[in-house]
Parts: sequence; structure tokens; C-alpha cells
Amino acid sequence: MIQVEKNETDTKNRLWFLYNNKNGNKKLLCNLKLITTSLTNNFNVVEELLDDINTNHSRFSNWIERFICDYINNNHSYDIIESRVDALLKHSAAYVKSKNIDFSGYLDKTKTTKTSIVFTAEDIECIIILSVCLKIYGIISCDSTMKLPDNLHIKILEQISGNAKRLGLKNKIFKLVCSLTYRTVMRDKYIWDFCQLRGTDAPDSHIMGVFNYIIANLIAILEMDKNPIPFIINTVENSIRWLMKSVHNNDIIYGETFFGPEDIYSTGSNSQHSFSIYCCSDLIGRCAKSGMDILASKYCVSDDGFNDIRDRLDEIDDIYPHVKLVTLPIFSKVFGINYKHLLQMPPEHTILAGVLLRELVEDVFPERFPNISSFLTSCPSLPSRNVHLIKGKKVVEYVDEPKGVAMKSSYNIRSPEYVLNDNKRMFGFKSPLVRFKSLSSIIGVLISARRSLSSIYNGEKLKKISNNILEREFANYFSLLYNGELDNSFLKMAEKAESEYF
Repeated sequence: MIQVEKNETDTKNRLWFLYNNKNGNKKLLCNLKLITTSLTNNFNVVEELLDDINTNHSRFSNWIERFICDYINNNHSYDIIESRVDALLKHSAAYVKSKNIDFSGYLDKTKTTKTSIVFTAEDIECIIILSVCLKIYGIISCDSTMKLPDNLHIKILEQISGNAKRLGLKNKIFKLVCSLTYRTVMRDKYIWDFCQLRGTDAPDSHIMGVFNYIIANLIAILEMDKNPIPFIINTVENSIRWLMKSVHNNDIIYGETFFGPEDIYSTGSNSQHSFSIYCCSDLIGRCAKSGMDILASKYCVSDDGFNDIRDRLDEIDDIYPHVKLVTLPIFSKVFGINYKHLLQMPPEHTILAGVLLRELVEDVFPERFPNISSFLTSCPSLPSRNVHLIKGKKVVEYVDEPKGVAMKSSYNIRSPEYVLNDNKRMFGFKSPLVRFKSLSSIIGVLISARRSLSSIYNGEKLKKISNNILEREFANYFSLLYNGELDNSFLKMAEKAESEYF
């Protein structure tokens, strides 16, 4: 039987012994000097696997012994490995089968949606078999002396992963990496742009780098009795988190938001202000992530739908009037963030935050505010397109439409009784004239903006509604808002956010 043992004098976990143990007589085959890989950082998993195979699976143990000895005796011949890959896959599959693991239990069908990338029990079993193969092959591929040249090593990896390719597993893992990465592009487009500007990374190159790492390194260290998919997802998310962290720490948070790193810990007058901004940024980011997850899970009925939502989010380049008047005041009330901090949000985050607020509003806001609620998930309509055929070629001509309106309006409410018969205070004043002028300006902006807005969910324009109906709803809503009568509703929204989304 073949055994590997760590050289106890080596503190860096790079020197191991490879033994052939026959009837208790251990013969040293060679000293292993491990190269740097994910598997060599956890090479004890190879030792544990061999111990289990030697103890409980004699046929597999004898086959590994002949395989390794023949490879060493034939001067590390590529042909020895190439001719025995199929046998390695069969023995590994039989070994995994003997463990009687219910891989179907790893799939929670209640959490799947139409756009979910679903890994079946067969897919997960194939990944685990592949992991066992790579651990055995790692005895050769991770040693600086026995490893094959890179071009031959890649051929062996392709042969070992043949079943995974036939099942479409590589394609599924690639789609999973793409999906997780592009969601962050929508949430943090400016940060990704900054990464590209610095030459640090770009979404496409990051996807390929992480995908190659998963295939070449990560699968080999997976544990047999644990679902590999969450581990892969965490790897992708952590890679993005670390990339963004380096950009934020070096150039964004300290360079733009704070006066300097020392201000966070100093006792000066700006320390509390800096800390507050840091906390607000973290909460805003979490809200934007929740909004993106809601869009992806509930409103993307297909890959094309997901791409359409991406296109609409990519067009968000400003904080629009309806967002400043409706979304941000609610956000400020629910999460206790100063309104002026919200004006520094990335524009896409304001829309994603609105998506989250719309979910929170569902069971809290009275039904008499349907049009106010529709603003939370609205964005400017994409430019209309005219398609022409010129000499057999399709030419798309974009006709720009206004994305929004100014924050000032000379509009006057056509039904003054909505204001004059209301004795509520507004901005601390009870004067009917103050209420009339303030509400007229706000309502005028919203009515004008509403004409060029579409739903972020499907891109459909908001339904036309008479100004009289809008005036009544808007006047009632803003009177309640600025008189503090919706605070209990906002408190319920905050509790729902804490319990269901954070």
C-alpha cells in the first residue's frame, strides 16, 4: 500500500515522505517536495484519503500502489498516467458509491427559481469523484520532481474532467461565476470601472481567473461529505470582496470619504462624523445587495430578463427627482441615515434600495398609496429605438428621451381642498399657504417625472393616471410623511428588513 507522511522537521508543510508499505515493512519510494498549490496547503487530506482507502478498499489500494510504483520505475512516463486515467475514474467512482452519501439531499428545491443554476445529485457526485481523482493524482502533480510538464499536465486534467465536461458541469460552474460577478457589477459599477482604470482587474478577466482557479485548484480540496456548491459560491464572493476591499481601502474610503485613516481612530471633531459615514456606506451596500438579490430571484424569468435588468441599471447615471422626493426620504426614515449622506450614494444603489423598500412596504403601507409605491421601483425609460434595413444590414437608431425633470416646478394643485382642508403641519408650519406651495412644487415634479418612468422589473412604462387622482394621493401621503404620522409604518419596515434581509 502507498502512504504519505509529513516530515515533522518541516514547519512549512512542504516536505513529505512517500512510502510503499508491504506487510508492515515500509520502503521509502521518494521524498516529496511539494510545490505551492491549494492542495499542498491542505496535503493532509491526501494522507487521510489514502489511509481510508488502504484500510477499507483493498482493490483500490493495490491499484494505487501499482500505479505509483510503475510511474516511478518508468522514469515518470506520461504514458503510464495517460493509460490509467480511466481506471482511476472507475475506482474513484466505486469508492464514492461505497460511502452511501445522499447527494440529492444537497438540493433545496424550495429555493430554486426559473433563473437558478441547479446542480443535480448526479452533478454533485461527479464533482466529488473528480475531487478524489485529483487528490490521488496530486501525489504526482504536486511534487516538484514527479510532476509532468505543464502542457502534458493540462492534457491529464482534461482527461480526468471528461465526465464533468460531458455533463455540462464546467458550463454550469462558469455560469455560476458569471452570475455572481455580474450582480456585483450592477451594484458597484463605479468600483469595477475604477478597478479597470487602475489596471487591477475587470469583470471578464476576473471571471476567467476565478473559474480557472476553481477547476484547477479548488475542486481537489473539497470534502466528500459536504455540499461543494456553497463552498464554490463563497470562494467567488470572497474573491470579489477582497478585490473591492483593496480598492476601497486604498483609494475610495480613505481617499475620498475620510480626511485620512487616522481620522477614524482620532479624538478630533471629525472622527464621529467619519465613523458615521463608514457605517452608512456599509448599510447602503447591504441594502443594494438585497435589492439585487430580490431582482434576480423574483423578477428575472430568464437570462434575457436578467440582461434587460442589467441594461436598465447600467443606464442609471444620476439620482433622479422621484428618487430624491420618494425613495430617499423613506430610506432615511427606515434605516435612520441622514438624508444628506444618501445623496452621495451611487445612482444604481438608489434604485436597488428602492426595490428593497418596495418589498418592505408590501405589508405595511396602506393601499391608498399605490402610485407612491410604484416610484420605488421606477427608473427612466431606456431610449426608444428605430430599426432600419440599409442594403440588407440592420441599423439601430436611438431616439433619446428625457430621463427626468428638474427639482423645481411652477405647478399648482388643481384641487386646493386637498391642502386647505388639512390642518396638518408641514416642515413645522401650519400655514395653509406654506402647505399649498410646498405640496404643489413636490407634486408638480413627481407628475412630470412620472411620464418618463418605467418599471425596473420589466421596462414597461408606468400606467397613465389622471392628475386629480395623483394629486389626492400625493397630497395625503406627503402631509402624513412630514407630520410624522408614518413613523410607525417605517418602524415596522425596519423590523422586517432586520428579520428577513439582513
